Amino acid sequence: MLTLGIDIGKRELYVCLQESLEGNRRIVAQRGPISNNAAGLRKLTDWVGKFTGHQPVQVVMEATNVYWENAAWHFHQLNWSVSVVNPAQVKYFARSVLRRGKTDAMDAEIIASFGSVMALRGCLKRLG
Repeated sequence: MLTLGIDIGKRELYVCLQESLEGNRRIVAQRGPISNNAAGLRKLTDWVGKFTGHQPVQVVMEATNVYWENAAWHFHQLNWSVSVVNPAQVKYFARSVLRRGKTDAMDAEIIASFGSVMALRGCLKRLG
């Protein structure tokens, strides 16, 4: 299973694509910064497609203010499984694996690892 961890910022995204096979995880690729706008999301989709053959992947991101919404809906419309998680869950997961560093790239990696380990299922629904 491929998991795309996204560290969301107001203007930029950092991403980590991880593969999980039989309990082992490996980083396939990392990238950032990517503009947090429609053009940046299209470029990100094409970039992920180079590694996946445009097959759906599990996308995991934290609920960071409202900045996650465009990315979540973009990948949801592609029929990818999207999970938006509470930042506290990722924070405590990072502590549990003794992660001490704090950069955007490291955050994207730990978000992808969290998604792989927790085997999240997409749970994005349109409200209202």
